[in-house]
Amino acid sequence: DALSDAAVPYLYAVGYDASDPSAMMKIDAVPAGWNNFKPYSLQVPVTSGHVTVGVNLNGAAGAWGDVDDFYFGLPTSTDAQTQAQPVTASIGDAALPAEAALPVPSKVTLSSGTEGAVI
Repeated sequence: DALSDAAVPYLYAVGYDASDPSAMMKIDAVPAGWNNFKPYSLQVPVTSGHVTVGVNLNGAAGAWGDVDDFYFGLPTSTDAQTQAQPVTASIGDAALPAEAALPVPSKVTLSSGTEGAVI
């Protein structure tokens, strides 16, 4: 898996681009040290109707890390044309409830049944 080859942890999004299905956005998540929390974000223009987001962690034996407090939603907008669209989170064919504890590793896909929706 190409996502496990990097030494630096990173957040990524794939499957979002209707014109380039292999496109990937990523941002390095360089560890800030014990008890030093650092927020990271990706703004992903989803044109395919779905997106897979994740975190790639790869470390030496005995190394550990922790990631939490994920948010996936529309950015704040004052544009009257921006409307919220229903989104489904799933693992494989199984839809996830609103609050779900996920096993590691988990590959979650977000999708919208609304034609032309931007997630």
